[in-house]
This record gives sequence, C-alpha cells and structure tokens, in this order.
Amino acid sequence: MAEERCEDLRDLVLPLLTIDREDTFLLKALADCYLKEKHFIEAAAVYGKLAEVLKEKGFEVLADDFKRRSEELLNREFRRG
Repeated sequence: MAEERCEDLRDLVLPLLTIDREDTFLLKALADCYLKEKHFIEAAAVYGKLAEVLKEKGFEVLADDFKRRSEELLNREFRRG
C-alpha cells in the first residue's frame, strides 16, 4: 500500500473508530498503515489495542500474536533511539 493511500485510509478509519473502538478490521488496517509509514510507536499502540480486543472476544492465540508484534515494534523503536 502506498503512503498516500495510507493517509487516505487513516482519514477514513480514525472517525469510524470513534464510533466502534473495538472494530478489529479497522484497528488492523490502521496499525498496518502506521507500520508501512514507519510510525512504529503508533503501530505498536494500535496492535496492543487490537490484542486486548481480541483477548476479550476469546481469540487468545491471535491476541498473543498481536501483543508480540506490538512488543517487537516497541523494542525496535527504543533500541534505535
């Protein structure tokens, strides 16, 4: 996905998340855009939220994967700094 498409997607997704903060499809799309744009801290935060939502819905295996991705991104970002 091109960066300009990510910007357009963010503009669309962010208002929708104010309506349904637990929409996993929207959360993943937003996190993936942040990752594509190398905004690792923002991506990590959204992946972390996605993990929480998935865990609450009983999808613990998926939740663990997104939690691990969140932690990896944070570790990468703070090791660079």
